Amino acid sequence: QRSGNGVMSLMAVHLAALLSAATAAHVFHWGDAVPMMKRIQYHQRRSGWSEVPRRIAPRFGINHVVDLDVLPSDYDGRDSYKISFSLAGQQFITPWLSIADGHGNFLSRLQLTLVASGGLVYAARWSEEQVLEEPPDRVVLDVRWEHHLHEDLASGLGLLFVAGLAIMLVLLCIVFQQIEFETDEPITPGSQGSGDSHSGYPNAGLPHQGYVPRRRTVAERAAGGGQVFFC
Repeated sequence: QRSGNGVMSLMAVHLAALLSAATAAHVFHWGDAVPMMKRIQYHQRRSGWSEVPRRIAPRFGINHVVDLDVLPSDYDGRDSYKISFSLAGQQFITPWLSIADGHGNFLSRLQLTLVASGGLVYAARWSEEQVLEEPPDRVVLDVRWEHHLHEDLASGLGLLFVAGLAIMLVLLCIVFQQIEFETDEPITPGSQGSGDSHSGYPNAGLPHQGYVPRRRTVAERAAGGGQVFFC
């Protein structure tokens, strides 16, 4: 019974992993808004995640350039001001990007490159451009897309899910066979009747299951007087 429980636990873990892999990746269509959030670090404090305006969020498969209003109006230039972005439900999170480092360096341009295959986003890259001057009024966010059509990740996940289901069915069959083997009672000698000890047949005292005896014909009786069994 322990072995059966162990296999069942393994199946539960395997199923959870498959469902997690299947639901983690969101499938987008052309032009869909890719969820994007931001958080701020300023004066040694960090804010929580908050949604960026819809006009800033990347659109699946569409290159676009937008301006970000990131520095607060009361920024004094003496402390660092950093920002971090997350994409596709925190599937990708950028490191802390310095909008201002407190030493006269300011971020002027942020290029975000998203790599997609089919309807999935599976990679993200970013690069920064800084200037040594007065803080810019806005930071340019340049969103670009790369499509790798030869890699169909959606089909790959589908095959992975089907293979996982097949493995689960095999494990289920093993569990059922193990339970049936453990609950099967052994047959002891003498439990099926001992038969007639005077007949010369071990089960002569019991009727044959599935067979019906028939009467001998006159010719058969004349051919021999011994007892004849017909099956």
